[in-house]
Amino acid sequence: NKNIAPVDRAGLPEIKSKFLASYLEMTADEMNRYFTEREYQNAEMPPVTLNSDKEVLEFVENNIGAIGYVDSNSLIGVDISKIRIIQISSN
Repeated sequence: NKNIAPVDRAGLPEIKSKFLASYLEMTADEMNRYFTEREYQNAEMPPVTLNSDKEVLEFVENNIGAIGYVDSNSLIGVDISKIRIIQISSN
């Protein structure tokens, strides 16, 4: 029963562009505008912004309710025992 804590990637790495286009059907500007409006309307905090897949994985592992996206190659050799992985194929 925790709130979801979304994690975003800094800049515009390829994984972010793919995630936004394929799953949220938004551009980076549209997503930023969405969270700005939510913050103004509901005092909701925008997503935490991190610089790498490694940082996203560590944040999700250590924060209940955290959700983020990473490139599947970032999972190689990583202990993911505390993370629930949902793989969505991209076509």
